Amino acid sequence: MVSFYGLALTTVGVLLAIPVLLWTVAKSLLLKLGLFCLIGAFAILKAIFPRPDRFEPPGPRLSPEEQPELFTQIRDLAARTGQQEPQEVYLIPDVNAWVGQRGGMMGLGSRRVMGIGLPLLQTLTVPELRGVLAHEFGHFHGGDVAIGPWIYKTRAALVRTVVEVASHSKLLSQIFVWYGTLFFRITHGVSRHQEVLADRLAADLVGAETLASGLRRTNSAGLAFAPYWQGAVAPVLSAGFAPPLAAGFEAFLKTPFVAGQLSEALKQQALHEKPSPYDTHPPLAERLAALGVSRSNAPPAAGPPSLSLLRDLPALEAALVKVLAKGKPHGPLGWEEVGDKVWLPMWQGYAANLEKALSGVTPSALPQLSWEQVGRRFLGSAKGDAGEAADFMVGVAIALVLSQAGFHVESYPGQRQTLVGLGERVEVFGLRQRLRDSAAAEAWRELCARAGIADVDLGAACGRHEKPRPSPAAPPRAS
Repeated sequence: MVSFYGLALTTVGVLLAIPVLLWTVAKSLLLKLGLFCLIGAFAILKAIFPRPDRFEPPGPRLSPEEQPELFTQIRDLAARTGQQEPQEVYLIPDVNAWVGQRGGMMGLGSRRVMGIGLPLLQTLTVPELRGVLAHEFGHFHGGDVAIGPWIYKTRAALVRTVVEVASHSKLLSQIFVWYGTLFFRITHGVSRHQEVLADRLAADLVGAETLASGLRRTNSAGLAFAPYWQGAVAPVLSAGFAPPLAAGFEAFLKTPFVAGQLSEALKQQALHEKPSPYDTHPPLAERLAALGVSRSNAPPAAGPPSLSLLRDLPALEAALVKVLAKGKPHGPLGWEEVGDKVWLPMWQGYAANLEKALSGVTPSALPQLSWEQVGRRFLGSAKGDAGEAADFMVGVAIALVLSQAGFHVESYPGQRQTLVGLGERVEVFGLRQRLRDSAAAEAWRELCARAGIADVDLGAACGRHEKPRPSPAAPPRAS
């Protein structure tokens, strides 16, 4: 860290010395060279100047008075590790827990802060959570958090320096690119070592098997959380509603399709996960090996669910959404309502874009439809898979005409959107593949006849919806 600032100031000194030498020795000053040096020196000084740490709460702040059970665990672990409790604890929307020194300048005048993920709490048992939190207190114990702000600020200064100087001279910026590469390799290597030491302390407190169980479950849930949030939660938040986050994630994990995908992802991770010199954490296999536990022989640690440590979960979820939405109001919405109140209006807003491409296409004729031709008609000169485009367009149109025929939309986390009515459940996306089967095609025609949509012109049905301005991109499907 010191050498970086030394390098930066030395470079500034050299840049300032060049025009001085030109003037005093050569009795001349090349204007372009002088300006190049002065601007470069200013860019470096501007980039390395320390910035105050403006901490924005990542979620609602938890208090001992409102969450006594959780803080009992935190206080016990603080005492067992000989550390002070964090001054602030926040609930965050991530399968993670972290500690840090936030506020002040370069760590001076900062305070201890902890973040605990809501999905982490619903993933782990209480003994497993204690292992994860003990690991975080291990960072306090080892002094990692105290030096952390200095390292983070230096990393940020390095990045700013490369960006600022590169806009002035790519050649000059290469000095800092080279140094930054070295700096990140070294500091991230130290970070990985700190993680191993924190694991060791946590294992001493809760047992290696319990910690390993928590690490494995955290890793597994972490792989699933991003698609859950992006595919299920984000569209609902964008529509101005707040769904039950914890219940949705639990349902998502229990979906057979998601469970299968997650199992395959974990297998691939075990086969291909390799350490990188730029990782801040060691791979899971390395952490388990350091504990003397393998992926296969670490049994789940029994105990009550960590979510039981929280009181008034609906209020906490509402507060979390409020922070994420920057204070904008979001009304509560159950997952059973998401289909009709989020996805259906989204499709209605997009439908007018499909009028021309689907003109003349009727539901009963879908088994014989030239899907590629319809998709290409929509894409025009744009690149893309014509079959996939047609599948999406037809899915939107069928959803609209079925909803007009009295069907309602179901959209639960981890499941495809489904139109429900007349004792039938219709997954509107993926019809292109399913209707290739003759039995499925015949059943489809019968359903269209019973629903009264067999001869509806899908293009005309889409055209009845007002075209948005500007035209939106295709809304995502459920994960």
